[in-house]
Amino acid sequence: MPSSLERHNLRRIPVTIDGKTYLARDGQTILDVARENAIRIPTLCYTQALKPLGACRMCMVEVAGTPTPVTACTAKAADGMAITTKSAFLERLRRETLKMILLRHPLNCSACEINGACDLQDLVHQYDISHQDMHTYNVPPLAFGPLHPLRPLRGGVRRAERSGLHQLPGPRRDDPYRAGDADRDVQARVHLLR
Repeated sequence: MPSSLERHNLRRIPVTIDGKTYLARDGQTILDVARENAIRIPTLCYTQALKPLGACRMCMVEVAGTPTPVTACTAKAADGMAITTKSAFLERLRRETLKMILLRHPLNCSACEINGACDLQDLVHQYDISHQDMHTYNVPPLAFGPLHPLRPLRGGVRRAERSGLHQLPGPRRDDPYRAGDADRDVQARVHLLR
């Protein structure tokens, strides 16, 4: 007699992927359902040996009823879910996501030891990304707040006043609203997709 866990995993639910209905196990991710049915969704960070993270954002899919795309490796399939894995918007989103990943990645594939066996390299070719594509971001400079002095040193003498650094604009290190690299990357991506 099967245990309650086994009975739970035997329950099949219908999901629609790109207009076709498939049966998924209850609790299965969208990516797993797609792979079982030979539907290719690109991934970079997914591996069966680890818990899914959704960090690379390459496996984004559209789910009917959700306002934004979701990561297929982390989203669980639900009864009657309608999923789109291929659309012009998703292709553009994946291409821009890949370009953002490449901004912090050396583009010297010929010198790499895994040249020819690299998922990132395969996706770059699939989405036809070239060196010229990497220079298309026109990110405006961020406007920083008012001038500020640095912290006082021993004896009340301000290091900023001694060095002249108090004249330089910029965010304070302890400012919780300071924009970082990730914020600028996201702002650039959203700006380009609209």
